[in-house]
Amino acid sequence: MSIFKWFTAVAIASTFVLSAHAEASCPGNVASLRFRPSSRSQIIVPVTINHAGPFNFLVDTGTQFTMIDPSLAGELRLQPKGSAELVGVGFKTTASFARVDSLEVGSRVIPNHLVELQDLRMLQSADLQFQGILGGLFLDHFDVLIDYAHGLLCLDDQKAMRSLVKGVRLELPATPPESADAPTRGLVIIPVRLESAGPRQLYLAFDSGSNVPFLYDPHKYLPPQLVPQLSVAGQGGDGKKQSFSMLPSQDLQIGSIKLQQISFVVPSHSDYEAPVDGLLATALFRSVFISYVDHFLILTPR
Repeated sequence: MSIFKWFTAVAIASTFVLSAHAEASCPGNVASLRFRPSSRSQIIVPVTINHAGPFNFLVDTGTQFTMIDPSLAGELRLQPKGSAELVGVGFKTTASFARVDSLEVGSRVIPNHLVELQDLRMLQSADLQFQGILGGLFLDHFDVLIDYAHGLLCLDDQKAMRSLVKGVRLELPATPPESADAPTRGLVIIPVRLESAGPRQLYLAFDSGSNVPFLYDPHKYLPPQLVPQLSVAGQGGDGKKQSFSMLPSQDLQIGSIKLQQISFVVPSHSDYEAPVDGLLATALFRSVFISYVDHFLILTPR
């Protein structure tokens, strides 16, 4: 079941700048795949499906299934094999599923991959054009390194990068919080502490597809006097226009890492249900290493 999220019109203030070092490559002789950044910090890579393409896909650690727009599905002559009800934040919908014989990203190929057929037009913008979304159930076949400083995506199926990636290691819960209506397989769930939330530990989905940090229902754990300061416009994970607010900037603790003065976006209506408390954009870091199998991260702050 997919966990949809919000794509808002607010961008991370400290967007990344690619390094001029042309010789940069993935650690451990892992094949390097250069990604194309959008101005909103989301990343696009070429994907080959059933030996056709390449097609532009958004890399999204915060979405479970690989998604393909129906226009591309028609071009590839994919036939739906069934449908299921998908529970999102504030909505439910029904989506069709299909299987592709092969899905290839760089030199990495996954056969017989399940994909969701989902209209993605409403999630696009002038600088963010894609025909599909590469989700966690594809990415979790690998150790994944997103190197924002050099514009590299590294997919490692031999554990060659682990001892070479520098940064702060963070162990993840082996059994993250689950909702009966929204399983979290394929998502990276991070325990954090927010300055205004006191001792309560929050769980945020680590999300390369989101351009802002996001809290679904902060009224449950933030003091009433923490009034949103700014109203912004955006759209939800289902493509519908929504209104949002921005909380005052505050510090965020992730293991031994302290991120200072982070601004979270919240929905104007707080009657949403989700298996996590919110989203944390991966672009807040210089680089992000994710071990899906062994449940740890290596983070390099900016």
